Amino acid sequence: MRRKKLGFFGIIIIICAGFFQLISLSLDQAVIQIEDKYRVVQERNSKILEDQNSALSNNRKIGQIIRSASFQLFVLSSLNLRQQEQNVEIDLKSTKDHFYAKILMSHVIIIQDIFFDETNKSLLCQKFLDIKKNDKIEKVSFCDHFINIEKASYSISQSIVADPPVPVDYNYVQYLIRYNESYFNQLLEFFGKTENELTDQLYKINIELYNINQRKQLFLLFSMISQLLSFLFLLVLFRRILK
Repeated sequence: MRRKKLGFFGIIIIICAGFFQLISLSLDQAVIQIEDKYRVVQERNSKILEDQNSALSNNRKIGQIIRSASFQLFVLSSLNLRQQEQNVEIDLKSTKDHFYAKILMSHVIIIQDIFFDETNKSLLCQKFLDIKKNDKIEKVSFCDHFINIEKASYSISQSIVADPPVPVDYNYVQYLIRYNESYFNQLLEFFGKTENELTDQLYKINIELYNINQRKQLFLLFSMISQLLSFLFLLVLFRRILK
């Protein structure tokens, strides 16, 4: 049986089939690159989401500490006990000492929890506060200032519960607690601002992920169409040969 020559038309068909097959392969490679980019962006999205959850968690913990301390201070202030009063019931004074020490230790714990975390530390140590010292305003990093607060709070709390007990000036203790809370409020503002910024970044990244996924689906569609066109040209070629 004599084979039929391809002829010029047959060669054109083969070229077209090969052309669409190359397009399909190129689109498949583009899809692989898009998937790599998608994974990179998704990892960045996961990291930002983790940071956002951390900022939200820090805000929640600080807020709980402030609300709890404010309520306890309100109750303690209503007791109206002073260091100079002589006719004070021992149990009542012990209760007051216990709550003051507990409030200060809660400040110590939250500072350690936040500032010993490497992610928080890298962010907060770059932020500065204007602190008044000896009638001068000095810039002190969040880390240094809160470590000083943690040391002072721990020292006073240990003095309150010391055995034998150390005389405590309740007015000073209340002032220290309010002083600490004023800077905790600045931490709340910082983490709140950080959370909002991370939310904006997440919104932009989700849009980017959506666009990447849409481009991937589009390339897959054109790759499939190119393969079908390539097979179509091959079928036309085989039909021509078999005639």
